[in-house]
Amino acid sequence: MPSGAAATRTSRCCGHYWRLLNPGSVGLPFQKRGGKYVNLAYAEYLLLDRARQGWNVTFRRVPYDLAALRAGILASGMPHAQWLADEWVEG
Repeated sequence: MPSGAAATRTSRCCGHYWRLLNPGSVGLPFQKRGGKYVNLAYAEYLLLDRARQGWNVTFRRVPYDLAALRAGILASGMPHAQWLADEWVEG
């Protein structure tokens, strides 16, 4: 049973025939650091491969180029761009 609504990476059995898999936050992971929520510069996903006796699940995490991300935000001309750029940190 695929799921992508929650931001936490999960693999949990749900009865005899079901397993709940959640890759985490595909595009906007966040974390509380020092009393403040920050955006983490990575995306998460999972690979689900059919095997002879069931399925293989592989969780993956891909880092964003943080400098390029911040530069794009600052070049966008959007209001409060500096604030948004500062919200992104290394994962």
